[in-house]
Amino acid sequence: MSKERLVEVCNQKLAALTELQQSLLQKAFSGELTAKQTDREMQEILP
Repeated sequence: MSKERLVEVCNQKLAALTELQQSLLQKAFSGELTAKQTDREMQEILP
């Protein structure tokens, strides 16, 4: 693989990671990434 091709692929991957980060942040701030707990786990937490 040529140096130019390697740089191109790296730049594409960095752009994809940036896009993923923005998507995750958007979901986190909109409440879509909340942890779901089972009934059993909730019983252990609550008295």
